[in-house]
Amino acid sequence: FTNTGPIDTESVNFGRYPTKAHILPPVAYPPLPCMFNLSGYKGTLTLSAGAYPTQIETNERLLDAILEELPAGVCAP
Repeated sequence: FTNTGPIDTESVNFGRYPTKAHILPPVAYPPLPCMFNLSGYKGTLTLSAGAYPTQIETNERLLDAILEELPAGVCAP
């Protein structure tokens, strides 16, 4: 798990500011089955994962379990 922290708005300004920004993690090399990353932009948080194809189903279940723990209404698709 890595926390890249807040994304500076100036670092994603290419002539105009985006409404959304997030950092996707690289797929981890063995022995790690996946890499999770938390980033923030304009008051939002994004939790993302990079995984080998053989680990996608396991990681989807983990992310779904995390979503179930959050209060209703705080997650956007």
